[in-house]
Amino acid sequence: MDAEAIVTIKEFFDFPFKFCSTLGIRLYKWSKSERTTIVQIILLTNLLLHTSLYPILLVIYQINMDPDDILGRTTSLAISLFCVNAVTKILCVAMQHKKLGKIIHKLIKYFPTTFKGQEDFNLHYEFTTMRRVSSIMLWNHLLTAVLFDITPPMTFVIEYVRSGGKKQFNFILPYGIWYPWDYHKIGAFIFTYMTQVLGSYVAVIAYVVPDLLLISVVALANMNFRYISKLIREFHPNFMIDEVNDVFSLSILLSFFGFGGMLCLVGFNVVAGNSIVDILTYLLFISSILLIMYYLSAYGTKMITLVSRKAIAIRFKRIQKSIIFQSTDVSVALADHSWYDGSVYYQRMLPFPIARAQRPAQLLAYKFFVVSMESFQSLLTTSYQLFTLIKTRYDEQR
Repeated sequence: MDAEAIVTIKEFFDFPFKFCSTLGIRLYKWSKSERTTIVQIILLTNLLLHTSLYPILLVIYQINMDPDDILGRTTSLAISLFCVNAVTKILCVAMQHKKLGKIIHKLIKYFPTTFKGQEDFNLHYEFTTMRRVSSIMLWNHLLTAVLFDITPPMTFVIEYVRSGGKKQFNFILPYGIWYPWDYHKIGAFIFTYMTQVLGSYVAVIAYVVPDLLLISVVALANMNFRYISKLIREFHPNFMIDEVNDVFSLSILLSFFGFGGMLCLVGFNVVAGNSIVDILTYLLFISSILLIMYYLSAYGTKMITLVSRKAIAIRFKRIQKSIIFQSTDVSVALADHSWYDGSVYYQRMLPFPIARAQRPAQLLAYKFFVVSMESFQSLLTTSYQLFTLIKTRYDEQR
């Protein structure tokens, strides 16, 4: 991106809104002239069909599975948990689209539109960082889905070549789902295979979009916190963080709970799997969900804490460490400015915003816990304990 170009606020939301529109969902209208199209209705119908039918088909598949096939059952459970989590997350955010609109209106109000203003806000750095993080999160998940989708045909081709052309086509689908028709015929198999490919895309986009949207909102919020801390003269104590938590708190909670279960189940499949292709696929799956939770936790921590430049220099000298709150750095800025030149009334009123600013802004997982690297570490520990339990039971049964 050209460093001299003016960045618009729409560019911050390009990724989440464009990919969300492929599901038929429009979370925000940039202009009153935008209308619902036939394509959007078709895509939304496709989303509703997937979200209403596949949970039932997955449950039936689980019921019909061999109870001794632990590896297959955990694989199916991991995929099922991912799909249910994805659909729930996107629907939770979609139902809060009005509050999301209010948040974007506030962001537009404070968004710098001139080159000088964007330079003062250090906007280009925040934009490039946010775009890089979003790209990693999105394409890593899409690559994982593609690898899952092409694993059965790739495996067949390898076995076909090794057998000297004697291997018969086995009609194996990428995902274990029950269907009310016989897909062991070439026409029915192609149709069923394509529905699974489409379903995997829907699940990935539904899972990633709420987190991409949250990253965009938090990146803009953090940019404003930095600017306020730098040039503060007036302070609004509650910079929309309550609204952000109203929209995303349930989505965050589902991300963390779903992440723990998926990490545990998929980690077990990595250990118990036999095929190199399967192991690589599961490892990529783990890295995908780890990346999302890591970046969410990192952005949540960044909202809470920020190491000052002076403290960074001191830290590298190993003399001392000094951590201050990014959102509470506003109180430091209030104390550092020339308050003593103000009137007596101004000086008497100043302690109130200072006291309020000392309470940090925090991302909440539906009031259960604060999103930070500490909660991420705690979740990893819990997932590892569950993984150890499942692995022990599996080894005993063998």
